[in-house]
Amino acid sequence: MSLFINYKYFEKGSLLLFALLCLIANDLLSQDFQPGYIITNSNDTIYGFVNNRSFIENSRTCEFKKDNNSEIIHYRPFEINAYRFNDGKFYVSKEVKIDSTKQKVFLEYLIKGKANFYYMRIPMGDYYFLQKENDTTIFVLKSDEVYLRYDGTNNKWVFSEEKTIQKTFQSNIYIGTMKYIFRDAPQLYGKIEKTKLDNKSLIALGQDYQKMVCQDENCIVYEKKTASKFALGITGQFNSKKYIWKEFPNSPMHADWGINTWGLVSTIQMPLLNEKLYLRPSLLFNNLNYSLESEETHFKLSEKSITLPVLVKYDFCSFLKNKLKLYFGLGLEAQYIYSFDVQSLKNKNYVSNKAYAIEIVEDFKQKLFLGFESALGINYYLNQRLFLDLSSGYGYAINRKVNMESISVSLGFGYFFR
Repeated sequence: MSLFINYKYFEKGSLLLFALLCLIANDLLSQDFQPGYIITNSNDTIYGFVNNRSFIENSRTCEFKKDNNSEIIHYRPFEINAYRFNDGKFYVSKEVKIDSTKQKVFLEYLIKGKANFYYMRIPMGDYYFLQKENDTTIFVLKSDEVYLRYDGTNNKWVFSEEKTIQKTFQSNIYIGTMKYIFRDAPQLYGKIEKTKLDNKSLIALGQDYQKMVCQDENCIVYEKKTASKFALGITGQFNSKKYIWKEFPNSPMHADWGINTWGLVSTIQMPLLNEKLYLRPSLLFNNLNYSLESEETHFKLSEKSITLPVLVKYDFCSFLKNKLKLYFGLGLEAQYIYSFDVQSLKNKNYVSNKAYAIEIVEDFKQKLFLGFESALGINYYLNQRLFLDLSSGYGYAINRKVNMESISVSLGFGYFFR
């Protein structure tokens, strides 16, 4: 009975930590203010701090404050000309046409010169734009999917106005668009045909065009470097588990709580998707003890297992000049129990309890559990590479006979190698 109360206290404490972190998140959500400036519609430059959010949010609004104590001002694309992070991304207000609809948005400058390339991400996907110097027209670079249907009467494939799943191919309309825009440099046509619709390829094409038409001027590349970072760390967990038999849901088995999990945690940044998005696979080794005690039953069991969680981690806010970052993680986990044995057995009805214990062992030994795991935590950066990690996690996994529920508090550290 006392073991069950301990688990309940631990469970409540972990959920309280979750709630506390959620309150912090609610207050600081999406706040990552970095030194930068805005350019007003009258071309005045005002320096301060700009909130660096997702690609989608950055194209909709600019959140700016003059200093750390000032209130946040929300600027929409028609209210300012541009905004920029110091030595980083540069957004300009432009009117563009997307899917036959004109709208004013903030486009990210990739390269500025005789030909300007812009980038924008919206929920429907990534969009690229091209504008010649001193030209008001902004061209959309598209690589649309063309849908085909099979015409059985004429025994051939024909274009379809409806989105069918019979057959599709990429039209690469953007290649023809760029050939038209760069018609003053036909020697570029060969490279245009090989150009992919991504930041690196378009910037390289813009630089080549600049060299051909204006050797006396250099173009300006605004794109922020997006090299992925990799970190490796060690973690220890204060956790407990609860196993619930599907046939006997009212008789769960609780693990003794304690520091009983150690392992390795890796963190891989995915800047092309989002600078705040990471993939976090881990390798954890568990050594847990279980007690079953009642008037008729009293025995202890031990479990040794390996857990492989793979989470997608998102840093949704930061403060203290980016030293402290709050994150949320969600993903899948697999747990393999390679040892599950009886430690001790005490009771007058020894034979009956031994048979019961052996039956339990058979339900777990060499069994694989599959499920999901979530985490809410804080990273504190001691310097640009070394950081501490504190998090609270919840996991749920199943196999054919038993469901597993786990709650954990983890403390560890990591080191970014790049």
